[in-house]
Amino acid sequence: MISEQEKKQIRRYCLLPSIAAACLAVAILIGIPWIVLVMINDIVWEGGFYGLGLYTYLGIAAASLTAFVVCFLIPRIGMRKEKWMRIAEQANVMLSNNDYSAQLAASMGARAMGTLLRHTNREDASAMGDAFNALAAVGTLATVTQMTNELRRNAKCIAAIYGVKVPKARNYVLAVILIPVLLLIGVYIPQFVSAKQNADAGIVQASKSVYALQDSFKTDCDHVSIDDPKEGYNGSGYDVTGYLYAYDEPYQSYIWVTVGNDGQICEVIYCIDVDVHASKEETLEKASLDLLKLNVMMNDSNVKAVSEQMLSEYTLPEMFVEQFADHSYYENLRVSVDESYSVSYVTEPEEEYDESSESYIYITLEA
Repeated sequence: MISEQEKKQIRRYCLLPSIAAACLAVAILIGIPWIVLVMINDIVWEGGFYGLGLYTYLGIAAASLTAFVVCFLIPRIGMRKEKWMRIAEQANVMLSNNDYSAQLAASMGARAMGTLLRHTNREDASAMGDAFNALAAVGTLATVTQMTNELRRNAKCIAAIYGVKVPKARNYVLAVILIPVLLLIGVYIPQFVSAKQNADAGIVQASKSVYALQDSFKTDCDHVSIDDPKEGYNGSGYDVTGYLYAYDEPYQSYIWVTVGNDGQICEVIYCIDVDVHASKEETLEKASLDLLKLNVMMNDSNVKAVSEQMLSEYTLPEMFVEQFADHSYYENLRVSVDESYSVSYVTEPEEEYDESSESYIYITLEA
């Protein structure tokens, strides 16, 4: 007969290997739900970096790995002690005691080879290094799984001989797996709620500005297109485009305004169609007139901009005018006034220019 304390030890040794395997699985696989949560935060809500979520993930991985080591070593070391060996002798049973040193050495060798190949300058060798590292990880996991299974079998064998009732490990394993996942989800819920509230507030602010620009552009533009904020949140902003002329007109000058979620204009692009058969004087005069019309409509909307320059700058810089006057209609040209203000002339080579070719002057004003 064995004592009640020894029965508790047998039950503990039956459960701990299963719990150890579950802890190892959590340490390795907890990154999957974390990546999913990060993708939801970044793609759906565009919430940006969430430090608490990262630190929680790392903490769970570290705690699970520590728990695995503890739950694995307790029966592993305990089964080699005199007390357990006496219990096994009384049971008169031969327990398995396989040598896993060769398998562990092979995994460590693959890991070392992978590290060595990763430090080479050759891409093919680096790829082989990744393969060796993956092989080492799989090999180590397989070996550890075999070791935990052996510990569990030995403990259950002793329990069966002594008639010790062992509780099912399923509930413990489920708790080990579900609690970290639920904790990680719980940490991200406030972030999702906050991101949703910010997105809703941004939609309200952006909608007012987008609709104001749309109404203003309709006064003198043939047609207007918008990205409606109420149709879906967009962290990069919403575009409002006003086209001065109809689709069937020979000219297609337009203004492209981007509104941020704070309701302010964060980018302005003027696009002026160029007739390569007209004189440079006619082209520049028409460009100035179109730019004035488009700028007046934008300012009449009373929508604020990130910088005053976006609202006030609409004329072609003297530097561009001088270079364009002496420039071929069939060569591209770009002039940067400063980091946020540039003017470009975009066209095609003369030998490739045909009826479908187009030439434009672009003024770009960025935050």
